[in-house]
Amino acid sequence: MEYKPVVNKLQEEDLYRWWQYYARSGKTIYSQGRRLRVFNSGVLNTCRGPDFTSARFELDGIVYQGDVECHRKTSDWYAHHHHLDKLYRQVVLHLVGRPDDSAAVTSQWCQQPICTVPLPEPLAPADAPERYCQPTEAFHRELKSNLIKLALARFDHKINFFIKALNTKNDEALFYIFFFRGLGYPANANTFQLLAEQLDWTWLMQYQTVFVPDYRVLFAVCAGLSGFIEPECQDSYTRHIKDLYQTYKYILPGHTIESPAWQYAGVRFHNHPHFRLAAGLQILHYYHYNMFDTLTGILQERKEYFSALKDMFALFQLQPELYWQTHYALGKERKKTIVSTSMGKARIIELLINVVLPLAAAKASLSGSEGFLAYLQSLYLSLPLVSTYGSFQKNSGWFDTGYKIWPAQAVNQSLILLQADYCRLSLCRQCPVKRRPSGNNGKIIDNKIKNI
Repeated sequence: MEYKPVVNKLQEEDLYRWWQYYARSGKTIYSQGRRLRVFNSGVLNTCRGPDFTSARFELDGIVYQGDVECHRKTSDWYAHHHHLDKLYRQVVLHLVGRPDDSAAVTSQWCQQPICTVPLPEPLAPADAPERYCQPTEAFHRELKSNLIKLALARFDHKINFFIKALNTKNDEALFYIFFFRGLGYPANANTFQLLAEQLDWTWLMQYQTVFVPDYRVLFAVCAGLSGFIEPECQDSYTRHIKDLYQTYKYILPGHTIESPAWQYAGVRFHNHPHFRLAAGLQILHYYHYNMFDTLTGILQERKEYFSALKDMFALFQLQPELYWQTHYALGKERKKTIVSTSMGKARIIELLINVVLPLAAAKASLSGSEGFLAYLQSLYLSLPLVSTYGSFQKNSGWFDTGYKIWPAQAVNQSLILLQADYCRLSLCRQCPVKRRPSGNNGKIIDNKIKNI
């Protein structure tokens, strides 16, 4: 199959499906003079690191085995700082939706170029089988209970991740990293996490006394490292931040994060990385860098659901300082609206469901506190639905049924697991929510299943 440019709306998830399709079909790919055949797509990685691990393929007659990374365009490899990340040292193939004029991708660890291959879109129409599946007789009757099972399975994945992570870091250090990741969700999650890993918890505790009098010192060094401070500062607040950065930049570890690593296009004012960074650091500073202990204290009281949620919301919803009430970025003023709170409900719910509750549950599991673990599971399942993920509606309208029958934020977690473990792999016969392929599309999908 010859390569042809793909449309601008391409997402990395499309590349995942195409790569897995080629592995199942065994078809040879011809792309810009290169010949590629996939023997094993590898394991789809849902955590930080390469998109596929332990893949096996043949490129131009040579068989490779290792990790595979997917990007919309070639330059994303450097924009996401993968060349500096040791988790990507086993990457042997870089798949892109469209090539650009960037220099060849190189591994920082072995100083060898990594093959970059544009991946063509398959001609087969069934690479997103959830578009065509139909409900079985038991679908509606068992949907809520099946979604709850999937949500709890997803929760267990998160708990196990944090249990392993607690072997090398303490709970506040882990909360710090993933709190930062949550600040950037969805467009800047990886870059915020990279920032937290460069300015790691050990560094933060070492210089904590420097930041106690004024959190703007911490914001200044973080903003400087993030590349947020422009050479020409237009207002007095930004000039003050620049002066603080010049005074304290000597304490900074790591390298400045270049501008292309940040996503600005299409980002709403309240999600702008400048505002998110200021809000997150203000919260950490207000609770003396013991935010997770404070949250755990509320959870351990095992209050009734609404009372516990109200108390946790109050911790995150501080009033921003005056500048950030009227600005969304350094030197950039909001039009008309004035912000009265540092963090909205949707962001707080995401932090609770992805960081606070699973990390607290990991500690409860390690300590053998089954009663507390059950309370955390109940709270996780009860969090109200405040946002839905548009990517679900992109491939299948039936996902709306799940939100209607169980209006909880955990439904998003159920559907993430369903897509990752079943829909992406075309395991239609094992569908945990009782849906099946039908008609001609069903025949296509069934044939693909036989090749797994």
